[in-house]
Parts: sequence; structure tokens; C-alpha cells
Amino acid sequence: MTNLNNKISKILIEFNTENQNTAFNKMQKIYEIKPYDIEINKIYGKMAVKLNEKNIATQSFKYILSKIPNDKEILKIYYQLLITLNKFDEALNYIDKLLKIEKDNFKAIKDKAFVFYNLKKFKSARKYIDLAIEIDSEDYFAQNIKGLIHLKENNFKDAIPYFKKAIKLNKYYLDSYNNLGVCFFELDNILLAFSCFKKAYRINQKNPLTLNNLGNVLSLIYKNELALIYYKKALSINPNYGELLTNLSMCYMKMNDVKNANLYFKKSIAMNSNDSELKYAYSTFQLNIGNLDLGWMYYDSRFYKRKNHKSIKNFNLVKNKLANTESIDFKKNTLILREQGLGDEIVFSSIYPDIIKNFNSVKIESDKRLINIFKNSFNKDIFYPEGLFSWNEKKLNEFDQIFYIGSLAKFFRKSEAEIPGLPYLIANKEKIKSINGKLEQSNKILRVGISWKSKDNILGNLKSLSISDFIPLFKKNRSIINLQYGDIRKDLDKIKFYKKNIILLKDVDIFNDLDSCIALLKNLNFFITTDNSTAHMAGALGVKTILLRPAKSSAHFYWKPKDGFSIWYKSVKVIDIKESVSKVINAIDKIISK
Repeated sequence: MTNLNNKISKILIEFNTENQNTAFNKMQKIYEIKPYDIEINKIYGKMAVKLNEKNIATQSFKYILSKIPNDKEILKIYYQLLITLNKFDEALNYIDKLLKIEKDNFKAIKDKAFVFYNLKKFKSARKYIDLAIEIDSEDYFAQNIKGLIHLKENNFKDAIPYFKKAIKLNKYYLDSYNNLGVCFFELDNILLAFSCFKKAYRINQKNPLTLNNLGNVLSLIYKNELALIYYKKALSINPNYGELLTNLSMCYMKMNDVKNANLYFKKSIAMNSNDSELKYAYSTFQLNIGNLDLGWMYYDSRFYKRKNHKSIKNFNLVKNKLANTESIDFKKNTLILREQGLGDEIVFSSIYPDIIKNFNSVKIESDKRLINIFKNSFNKDIFYPEGLFSWNEKKLNEFDQIFYIGSLAKFFRKSEAEIPGLPYLIANKEKIKSINGKLEQSNKILRVGISWKSKDNILGNLKSLSISDFIPLFKKNRSIINLQYGDIRKDLDKIKFYKKNIILLKDVDIFNDLDSCIALLKNLNFFITTDNSTAHMAGALGVKTILLRPAKSSAHFYWKPKDGFSIWYKSVKVIDIKESVSKVINAIDKIISK
């Protein structure tokens, strides 16, 4: 036995100082002679862990624990090994065994929180990470886990202090930089997000998660060619990174690269068939290139996007009651719900005449600002305020089937030929006349309305222009009329600086009083605008409209042009700003002069 012990001692020295693989092979031969020796299994298993021979290590540790269930050293090593193998339920079992022996074991408590986090049992994860932090508040990994729990529950602002503290405790801890960056990214603070990801990149330039995050920021601001460099570098390191394949697909969609978009979409969906972000992006991509059938197939994935977790207020109540659009029964008592964006609701309201024609008994929930407009336009008293039924479980039970209006597009708008594109909203005649009287004070020939901003968050900034861009349109024979909602005080100061005049009808609340807003639109000769809800109203009214799409704008499917005009609104001419804004504005100046 002494000779064997000496031999093992020499093997250990060789393993720790010289050739690990040679030493491991020597130890393996000893193990094969004495496979039931506890000490040999311990040494063999520990070597296997260091060489990433996880199956060998698992076999040795399981054997030891079958003989000595309370071996604290092996319990610690083995549950950590199981965590690296993503065997979280099994790891939890061994952590609990260890905590029965050492109830205040800080690392075991902390790791138990991490296991619960990975099992998506956030309530339990929070309980144990709070216990760990109570024991040691200066542990950066514990602070990071607490932040991760908040992040996964979409409490991004609450997560930020924990990631910041983790970084303060360990300025080289890459994960917290990435996690902090994700929080800022979700809160639309792109500059701070990019700064965090760059710091993570400086720590490790070959981390796939960091490379993916950098690509996400660059793709969001439409630097897609640069984003591809980071995505592909990450892919070369980890070819089976599911989220990365999703982002590659989305990036190619933004570049209108149909071949690669389809290629990476199929690869990503094969790995994760429940990826709602990808399905929705793919849906709008297909709608944009005119493949309506394929686009509508994935369109309902919009309900499950991360960004919609708070905006679709009624979804959790109605999701189990939504009917299958493949089997519509027109005789059933039906409730139709509005889309969450005002622009989306207006574009899909072109389907309401089809609804009225086909359904025997139907009620439609709408944004309260649109109810009178819809009643007047479609000559039916079937429109009700959002939430009247969908926020009341008892009232929901009165209906046999429920649909969101956008989900019915797959039935009523199967091809571009089924999109009428003609005006379908009607403004109140008395309001049109009243506003006309206010505008007649000006003896100018042309009435030109302008709108230059979108209300959206980060994409709103990308979709917006400055009022200064419109200055060339201010001519002696034109009345320039404001149709921009929101706070425009700074914009008005710019107009004064240029010594120009813009007409504001102060008694018309463009954002809240949509009846008056559409009456104002009907008094225009032209409406010049960026992508916002007022553009949809103008298109639905048939007002001559020129829609400007900045190069960094999100290309919504409803602005897909055919012969220069939107296929959804034939009165809306779509112009992409590919070069300078001033060139495009000068071109528009010539168009409206004619």
C-alpha cells in the first residue's frame, strides 16, 4: 500500500507541475485496478473535473456519495459540477444535503439562489439570495444574482444598483457589465448600454455574450454591417448560440437580405421554436416584402414580445379565450379587441367594413378617442371603450369568441389585392366647416400641414426630424399648419428664429381630440409628416400625404410602397431619406408647387 501511495503522490506532483494528461492517464490505470477505493475515486474525480472530463468525475463522485452520503467535500464539488452541466434539479438535491450538515454555509446558500434563478423560481431565488447577502453583502456574485432576478422579472431600474455594486466590488467581473448594459438597453438608454458592453469587451474580447450585445446595439441604430462583424465573431466561438442566430436573422432582415434572413431564421427556430421576438421580426419582414400569407402566420407572436409585457393590459385575462382565426364562426357572439398602438389600430380598422358585413353579432373595443370617428365612419353603434369588456372577466364570458383585430388580417387581407387602400374614415362635416372658417383668415393658396416627430421611445428618436428641416416649405403662397402633438415649445422658438410663421389652432388638441384633428386634416391640400399616428389618420381619410422615412427609421409593413405610394393608403406617398434631408425637402417643395 505504501508503494501505491508513493506512486499516487508522484502522479499528483506530475499533474500539478508538469503534464496533466499523462498524469491523468496514469491515475486512470490505478482506478481501473481499484475502482471501489474511496480515496482513489476522490483523486481521480478531482483530476477529471480539472480536465473537463465531467462524465468521469460524475461517475466517481456518485459512487463516493453512495457510500458516504455526508461527505461534505464531495457534496460541494459535485453540486457545483451539476450546475455546470445545467442539471439544476439534481444540484438542488445535493445542496440541500450539504445545508443539512452546514446550515449557514454561505456558498451553498448563494448557489441555491443561483439554482432557483436558473429554474425560473424567482420567489425562492430571492429568498435565498437575501439570506446570502445578509451573511456577506460584499460578495459580488451574490449582488449580481439579486440583480439578475430583478432583470428577469423586467424590473430593470431595480436591477441596476445591484449590478453597479457587483462591479464596484469586482471591476473585472464581466457578467455584471453585460447585465447592467442589458438593463440600460431595455430602458432605451442606448449610450449607457453601449458603454457597459464596451467595458465588458475590454475585459474579454472573445466572450460571445459581449459580442452579441455589441451587435444588438449597433443593429438597433442601423449600423448593421458593423453589427454583423460582432455577431459572426461570436458565432465562430459558439456556433450553437440560439439567441445569436436570432439576432443574425433580424440583422439580415433590416438589411433586406432575404436569403440570409431566411437561412438564419430557420436555424434559430429549429433551436428555439418559442422565440417570440424572432417570430415577430420575421412576420413583419415577410409583410414588408409582400409575403402576406407567411407574415400573418407568425403575427400573433407580437403578444409574447418582451416589450409588450406591460403594454397589452388585457392580454392575461383574454389569452385563454382567444379564438383560432383558422376557424371563425360568423354566427357566434364576438368581441374584437383593438391593437395597442393607435397607428396599428387605425390601419387595421380598414377591416371593420368586412367585420360588419360578415359577423352576425359583434362588439369592438377601441381607443376612446376613436369611438365617435368609427361610429360615424362605419355607421354602426358597435364600438366601445377599451377595457369595458376585456378588463372584466364576468363580461368576457358573455362572448363565444374573441379576436384582436390584427389577428383577423390573415383572413381578410391574405394578399395585397385584398387591401383596398381607399379612404375609410369620415370626418365630422360641422367640424370641417368650423376649422375651415378659422383657416380662411389666411389668404394663402395652399394649406400644408406638417408633423415631424413620433411619440415612440427609442425608435421615435430614429423616426423623427427637426422642424428646422421643414423651413424650405415655408413660402409666401402657403399656410404652414401645425399637426405635431406633444410639447413643441422649443420647436416654435426655432420657427421664430427663422422669422417664419406656423399656424397653431390652440383650441384643437391634436393628440386627445381626434375628431377635430381629422377635421383639420381634411382642410389641408397636403400633409408632410414622419411615421406617427397622425400619418395613419391622414391616410385613412384620403388626405394627400407625403411620408418621410429617415434612413434609420423602423420600416413598418404598412408603409410598404407600390409605385411610390403605401399599399395600405393610396393617398400616402412614401419617400425614403437616403441622402440628406434637405435634398428630400427641396424635392417635396417642387412636388407641392405643382
